Amino acid sequence: MTDVLITIEDASAGTNKNLKIIHIGGQLDESNVDEKIQEVYKLLEANPQNLFLIFDLENLEYMN
Repeated sequence: MTDVLITIEDASAGTNKNLKIIHIGGQLDESNVDEKIQEVYKLLEANPQNLFLIFDLENLEYMN
């Protein structure tokens, strides 16, 4: 299995928006996406409206 790291940063401070930055690094593929993406799904379910997401893929080495 390949390694992927997904972290979620709250960037809402000082704004009136629910802004999150999702940092994805490593290698994201079919061997790990189902397990690791659950954090993002939970975030979406908990915030069905007025949620702004920025996906930071700077450290993503591979995606299939």
